Amino acid sequence: MYEFWQHRNRHVSSSVFGQYVHERVRPDFDSVDIDLLNRAASTAILRFLEQKESGQNLKDSQVRCFPVIARLIELGLEQGVVAQGSGVFKIDWSDDEIMKALRGKRCATPQRFQIMADGTVEQLPELHATEFHDWLRCRT
Repeated sequence: MYEFWQHRNRHVSSSVFGQYVHERVRPDFDSVDIDLLNRAASTAILRFLEQKESGQNLKDSQVRCFPVIARLIELGLEQGVVAQGSGVFKIDWSDDEIMKALRGKRCATPQRFQIMADGTVEQLPELHATEFHDWLRCRT
């Protein structure tokens, strides 16, 4: 099983359930696996996060679905369900750089992009490590 997941291609899901859906359910719809969903009750900020290797593009299904999620977040903002700062974000940060950070070594700074409801993608300002951690915690 370990080898199967380590060598997966674009048609292999990151979860067994996702793979079941991919193989057994008719492929006439989009199916998207999101890396992380962060929500802080104290700030009402909700963030959908998708990590990609630096420069890697979103998958076609993500390009179609993420703006819909962004629009739902806009509606949540209008209704006061979520706070400003909520959204759908692509984080460009390579696995190697993340591993360096986990080991306490110097690493490249992640690049953040926000996917808007109209499908446009906006690059956000670079953050230093402490600021990035606060942003991930939905504090800012």
